[in-house]
Amino acid sequence: MISSMAIWPIIAALMGAIGCVHQDVQPIRAWDLITAQPVTQVQKDFLYRYNPMLGDLELFKPGELRTWASANIEWLNRILEQEGFSIRLNPCPFGVVAIMDIAVQWEKAGSVTSLVDVNDVEYAAFALDKGFSIHQPSGYAHPVICINTQTEDTVWITVADEPVTDMALLDKINQIRTSPVLEYARKCDKVIIPMINYDETAELDWLRGLAIGKYHIDQAKQQTKFKMNESGARAQSAAAFGMRCCITHDVTIDTPFFVWIERPGMHEPLFVGYMDQQYWKNPSDINA
Repeated sequence: MISSMAIWPIIAALMGAIGCVHQDVQPIRAWDLITAQPVTQVQKDFLYRYNPMLGDLELFKPGELRTWASANIEWLNRILEQEGFSIRLNPCPFGVVAIMDIAVQWEKAGSVTSLVDVNDVEYAAFALDKGFSIHQPSGYAHPVICINTQTEDTVWITVADEPVTDMALLDKINQIRTSPVLEYARKCDKVIIPMINYDETAELDWLRGLAIGKYHIDQAKQQTKFKMNESGARAQSAAAFGMRCCITHDVTIDTPFFVWIERPGMHEPLFVGYMDQQYWKNPSDINA
């Protein structure tokens, strides 16, 4: 379980794999996620949830979301290293790497301070007395802080009412952020927030086996970093997929078997049979 969720590098890596497998002359975004063939319900739900959102990729600014696909796995691993990530792909026919890097500066810089948590442990923190607003979602018990940045991006923070991880974390945040907002009556002159230095890696096992053309995802890894202090915040995440050829298996009936013939609209089969080895013979001509 991971305590963060960066969806867009995963989507970008999937689109990169789709474009590479199909070797299409069109831009990668001419494809969609439904081109992939899911092997689990989780994969299917993911593809159908995010396929309608592919247009959001156009909202990334140059350099914020980059994708590489290559059969040179060493080269992809060097990119990960140069970008400051520790995850690596194992040898495979080809791989895909997508990296997101979003940095924001507070509209009004804060000051360095500290805070003591409920267990009397002191932590590094920062204080803001300008450049923020307080909101109260109707369906959530805690107020939400909205911090303005020097761009149109905003950073939102609220007290967690329960530990939540993985995709459930994204669902929880969406529930909070889409709740109707009530007027927050309390006057607030300052907010104090812990500084953050987060770095976590994860195996995205739920993506393994997802088929794209004649390939499937054999390795799926992600590393996500988040830093926040009195100056601003930075979110970085790398998704790396290792692709292999799909292994096809013949289905051989080599034990006694059932056989039946159906016709649409009929309540019972036209014929049913149990065929063991005594009947395994060549009839030569089925019309004789």
